[in-house]
Amino acid sequence: MSNLSLKLLRNYAPVLPATVLGVIRRRKVRVLSNVLIFGNSGSGKSTLAKSIYKSQVLAHLDLDSFAWEATTPTQRKSLNASKKDIVNFIKLNDSWVIEGYYTDLLELAEP
Repeated sequence: MSNLSLKLLRNYAPVLPATVLGVIRRRKVRVLSNVLIFGNSGSGKSTLAKSIYKSQVLAHLDLDSFAWEATTPTQRKSLNASKKDIVNFIKLNDSWVIEGYYTDLLELAEP
């Protein structure tokens, strides 16, 4: 296993489910291509995403940027508008990390 993989495991083992850690260790993951990170506010999603996208040189998408209209007061974008943005992001980027807590939007990024 690469030093990077070991570093990620040491730093994020407390927040990753045991099944995910088992798969990572068994397969000796070296290169990540598409990663979805889901979790509550303040759970470390952005920190984990930043570590992954910087170390693996992946495109990064925080779903907050596609979930809300740029209005005052803020309003949630329609699901169709968000879907268009997400599909476009995925088309433009072969390898990426997408993070957020919007299950309806994360489902749009699933293979």
